[in-house]
Amino acid sequence: MTRRRTALPPTLFALSLLAAGLVSPRAALAMSGRRDGTPPRVEMVFALDTTGSMSSLIEGAKQKIWTIVNEVARGKPAPDIRVGLVAYRDKGDAYVTKVSQLTPDLDAVYADLMALSAGGGGDGPENVNQALADAVHRIEWSDKEVRALRVLFLVGDAPPHTDYQDVPSYEETVRQAAQRDIVVNAIRCGTWEDTGRHFAKIARLGGGEFLTIDQSGGMVAVATPYDEELARLSAEMDATYVLAGRAEKRKRAKRALDEARARAEGAGRVAAATRTIYRARGAAGGAPAAPAAAAEADLVTALETGAEAKVEETLRDEEALPEALRGLDETARRKKLEALAKKRRQLRARIDRLAEARAAWLKRNAAEKKDAFDAQVLEVVKTQATAKAGIAY
Repeated sequence: MTRRRTALPPTLFALSLLAAGLVSPRAALAMSGRRDGTPPRVEMVFALDTTGSMSSLIEGAKQKIWTIVNEVARGKPAPDIRVGLVAYRDKGDAYVTKVSQLTPDLDAVYADLMALSAGGGGDGPENVNQALADAVHRIEWSDKEVRALRVLFLVGDAPPHTDYQDVPSYEETVRQAAQRDIVVNAIRCGTWEDTGRHFAKIARLGGGEFLTIDQSGGMVAVATPYDEELARLSAEMDATYVLAGRAEKRKRAKRALDEARARAEGAGRVAAATRTIYRARGAAGGAPAAPAAAAEADLVTALETGAEAKVEETLRDEEALPEALRGLDETARRKKLEALAKKRRQLRARIDRLAEARAAWLKRNAAEKKDAFDAQVLEVVKTQATAKAGIAY
């Protein structure tokens, strides 16, 4: 006989954790959901050294970014996840920093990550101070009043230049981060002692954790028997999109869908499979299930999210509709949308079952490397998200 597990209401769940001493009173209040009904946020920014010696970690991150966000998305209550990037090198390299703004559009973040390649460096310290300054001041973090974990990960193998006079010291920047309730963690790749000394200080001032991992990042993308079908189901999800608007808008949205899927597939079946899982589970928690351009143009998404005025207005505008809906009356058009919404729900359920089977297979067949980059990031984020935003894992 299979027993059905019943989830506790948020308030009772929060009180039980508080009574057990597992969360603070502030976290328990956040978890009870008694504020305004909006989900808590997790805002993660990675300030990533992209010099030549970091090539293995960068390639591993391209494989594992979807795994990281999938695990963060499993929190209760389901968080609104936003990710940003700051790639950094040093003066005299191809660039000093490249900033990718915080966004809930994980496909956009993934595109920026895929565009990164390691190069330059090889001459000692890097411009860590500029990376931190840009991560704190150019990234559009939420206000302190927003219930959120605002977390910055500094990831690199070289110490900061402390001789540059045209950028604030990391001490000053990290103190400013703390004033804005941004937690700063520092991950040293490799064993450079000077890096460890500075990164440990950065983490201490930033109220975060200092971690050391293998130079390569230690990440292993393990293929499973479920990956091929999961990747295929992503294409089936794309087929449920009804892209509306003027011709150029529809073309742009279709291109965004196709390019996002191709990027993930180009990175391998593991990346494609884990992206599919995020599309299904992230959407259930309110995150975009597709690139922003496609989600904004999609009438099925509008129907699912209760944007009834947008649906009605568009269904009456023949020129804004794709060919498949033209020539039909409004009732027939709506029935098509409802059928596609039902198909999408079925696909999400199928993906969720495959995701559970995939996780069970990995647990049986591939031991987790607890000292790898992705495992370390997840452990820190989960702990800090519980403390700062009342998200339970």
